[in-house]
Amino acid sequence: MLQPKNYTRAYLDNDLYLADAQDGVFVDPEKQAQVMTAEEAARIGKHVSNLRIVVIKGYPYYDDERLKEFRRVGEPSFVLTYDQFDLLPERDQRLTIPRGEEFRKVMEKEASYWQRRRNRDGDRG
Repeated sequence: MLQPKNYTRAYLDNDLYLADAQDGVFVDPEKQAQVMTAEEAARIGKHVSNLRIVVIKGYPYYDDERLKEFRRVGEPSFVLTYDQFDLLPERDQRLTIPRGEEFRKVMEKEASYWQRRRNRDGDRG
């Protein structure tokens, strides 16, 4: 069992862990055992975030419960408040929490979209 510390929530590929910033490690919240270091997570390409990612209308957003808003992963200036989400047509209010392979596909699609957009916008300049 690990000694009590001030852990913060962290999501590795959208799975919840506890983060110890001082020691640079991620801990499994159920087993209270170290899973990996921050260096290992970066080396194997884990997406690390302090917010959970949800998918709305096919697009990934960070879900900020404190501010009650969703921010688009690839462009954080795209904000959808919880109130705006509630005003969407019912068919568009579907929200999913991707994990595993689904999470990786959504994130790859988002990165690809923004890369194409930057390339297109760069050609105009």
